[in-house]
Amino acid sequence: MPSYLQPVQQVRQAVLLGFLQPGDRLPLIREVVEDLAINPNTVAKVYRQMEQENLVTGRPGQGTFVNEQQSAVMSASTYTSLRRGLAT
Repeated sequence: MPSYLQPVQQVRQAVLLGFLQPGDRLPLIREVVEDLAINPNTVAKVYRQMEQENLVTGRPGQGTFVNEQQSAVMSASTYTSLRRGLAT
């Protein structure tokens, strides 16, 4: 998995497990860059990918917010997959 997709997967899992709720604001790109010392272009690419997947919505001047999920129901196999991913 490309390194820029790992944060996307982590946000997706956090939303599915309820750690991030609809309407929660994600850190600004600048904040992520400062905290994690990641290239700003990489962080911007991560945020664009999350917007394309409809996980988040960017609001100019306000930040990036978690979207309401279309389906709150998850199958047992999804939970199993998420638990394996978090356990590693």
